[in-house]
Amino acid sequence: STKDHESVSWYNHPVYAVQKANVGQLLVELLGAGTRTEYLVDVLLAPLCPDAFIQQRDVRKMSLEQMTDGWSALATAIASVADAWR
Repeated sequence: STKDHESVSWYNHPVYAVQKANVGQLLVELLGAGTRTEYLVDVLLAPLCPDAFIQQRDVRKMSLEQMTDGWSALATAIASVADAWR
């Protein structure tokens, strides 16, 4: 379907490539090489996907502050786990 094609094309978009490279570098620094970095990058970036953002904003009626707080909590939890692994 067209919607499936649009979602797939986002993962090939240059903006996503830059985001993925930056987050991937940070995860390698936090967790070290040999982790499932590529998968974890996709997991972390999923909340920033345009479709997910629109769903949260328009369907779930979440404010930008709520979404930002949730993403911040996720990032903090991951950083805490990374600190425990060191």
